[in-house]
Amino acid sequence: MKAYKYDTENHKYLKEVTCQLDPLETIKAGENIWLLPADCTFKEPLPQKEGYFVKFDGNDWIYEEIPQPEPTPELVLTYADLRRAEYPAIPEQLDMIYWDKVKGTNRWEEKISEIKAKYPKVDLND
Repeated sequence: MKAYKYDTENHKYLKEVTCQLDPLETIKAGENIWLLPADCTFKEPLPQKEGYFVKFDGNDWIYEEIPQPEPTPELVLTYADLRRAEYPAIPEQLDMIYWDKVKGTNRWEEKISEIKAKYPKVDLND
């Protein structure tokens, strides 16, 4: 005898299982009495259907639509995000400022100006 196992939590069909004969009840009844395993039913499940789970509702098998994933929102980077990604790390910037002072150069200012020019500040009131 076959039974049909479903998941304990959400009752979705899992697999077909073989039942065992109950020897004592079979003798008493004079006919075969089968043991039904936990989370199983003797009702045959519906055939698989694309886009649906087969689920046991306690009485019958039903189709439950497989939820579609929510679309991932498009990531919009602001000028500040783009600048932040390109700025040198703070210790590196401090080192640049120190050596600019010592050597009379302006590498730090040039680097920061280059990044600011590449990603200009956007006025949201336009």
